[in-house]
Amino acid sequence: SYEFRHALAFGGSGARPTPAASRVEPRVTAVRFSGTTNVPEPDLRRLVRLEPGDRFDFLRWQDGRDRLERALWQRGFQEARVRARRDVDETGTSAELEFDVESGPPSVLDVRGYGFPGGVVRAMEVAWRAAVFDTFLLEELEQIARRHLVEEGYLQSVVALEVVDATGDE
Repeated sequence: SYEFRHALAFGGSGARPTPAASRVEPRVTAVRFSGTTNVPEPDLRRLVRLEPGDRFDFLRWQDGRDRLERALWQRGFQEARVRARRDVDETGTSAELEFDVESGPPSVLDVRGYGFPGGVVRAMEVAWRAAVFDTFLLEELEQIARRHLVEEGYLQSVVALEVVDATGDE
């Protein structure tokens, strides 16, 4: 999420303020979390690293969102998504931040019959995180597996994939 602002001023004394002098840096007044997550809120707050009273910094805000998403992925929530929103008041002096966290179900990539190296498994996990539909996910995982097997000299390998509801929650 990106926001661009541009201010035009007409008339005046001709003296132009410097960009730094005219910029108002808002203060964070609230950090909220919504959505469904399997991570306690204090852990989420530690990952965001922004608290009420801090100066709002766009890069720190986006880094916090990225840290939240990565932490969920590392905990096995490959379908996790985090959306960050901010609400700056009309004076531009305060900003309320909200992180909408949807962890999705815990996910397990279970590879049988062939031991793929860690780099291939990580590529599969990355594909899983980016997938929109299970059908596209299966096609991408198959391509990653086949590419590696061909590189290893297995030209007639058989790759079978399926999405299984393992426990009802997984």
